[in-house]
Amino acid sequence: MKKAIITGGSSGLGYEIVKKLVDKGVKVVNLSRSPCDLAEINIKTDLCKNEDVINAIEVIKKDHADVDLLILNSGLGHWHNVGDIPAE
Repeated sequence: MKKAIITGGSSGLGYEIVKKLVDKGVKVVNLSRSPCDLAEINIKTDLCKNEDVINAIEVIKKDHADVDLLILNSGLGHWHNVGDIPAE
């Protein structure tokens, strides 16, 4: 069985990718702040927190080193009112 690791697989585009992978019989390891109900394994990971990233790397190295596919889907948003954004 193929194994994929995805960041941000609990919602949006990441969730849709997880659905497609699971439909194709891929074992999915999800790294995100919220669990994904379709992923076989969820590792709670806030990619803005170094300790979460280090923990996720250790878990992957120990238990999931045989990964076939890595999908870096997570994003970072900065929210501002349009009028507050400088023109440059």
